[in-house]
Amino acid sequence: MDRMREYSDGSRVYRINREIDLCGTFCPYPQLKTKLALDQMKIGEILNIILDDKLSLENISSCVRQLGDKVIGVEEKMGRYNLIIQRGDRAYKSSLDLKLAE
Repeated sequence: MDRMREYSDGSRVYRINREIDLCGTFCPYPQLKTKLALDQMKIGEILNIILDDKLSLENISSCVRQLGDKVIGVEEKMGRYNLIIQRGDRAYKSSLDLKLAE
């Protein structure tokens, strides 16, 4: 899948600030990497997560919504997914301080 620089939901164009390719990874690694990436981002910034596991897509989508972030969109192409997330103004920030390999 080509690297995305922008994402349009039909009414607005969002600039992708960060992208993480998590293809080939499985729970809980994709959720942890997504959470850590969002923790490092500023409110309003856009994260693109590339996945090839539908269960991880569903789990991450649910998790980020619960944390106060926003799923802007999902695109599927040839078994790979782009999950577009906007960092929200959440009251909770994890004290989890893991350094996971890129």
